[in-house]
Amino acid sequence: MGDQKQEDTVFVRQLPFDWTEEQVMQLFSDSGPVKRVDLIRDAKTRQSKGFGFVRFAMAPDARRAAQDLDGQRKGGRTIRVEIASKKKTGRGNRDRYKKQQEVSMYGPGPKQEQIVNNGEKEEKEAEEGAEEQQDEQQEDEAEAPAAPAAAGGPSGASGPAG
Repeated sequence: MGDQKQEDTVFVRQLPFDWTEEQVMQLFSDSGPVKRVDLIRDAKTRQSKGFGFVRFAMAPDARRAAQDLDGQRKGGRTIRVEIASKKKTGRGNRDRYKKQQEVSMYGPGPKQEQIVNNGEKEEKEAEEGAEEQQDEQQEDEAEAPAAPAAAGGPSGASGPAG
């Protein structure tokens, strides 16, 4: 999808934190009829984060607002206004959440940090177990030929010599 624009919506940032939707609507209504104002708020405190979206009835009004209001000083802050880009799907927190779900369902993958019972983090590698098994097999193979040679004498043959 790329960077498609929502021609009738502007993204505004660096708004004063104490501004309400009504104040933002009043400011932007000078550029044309505003359909909707969405201020992004902190989930716990419900205080504005200082940015949001303003949707206009018509795209030319949104372009006019971006042109006229970008860089203006309002409430002690220089606001930034630009035409909004469409939401990019499959990116950001959504993927992070999906990854967390996969880890909880299937366990951690190679070289992924896993929290151990005592709260410390330890790096796990999928190859660790396989490498240890290979080392043990090599040690066993190195010891195996020596055992029959010791029981059967110096030649390594078992049984009576003929």
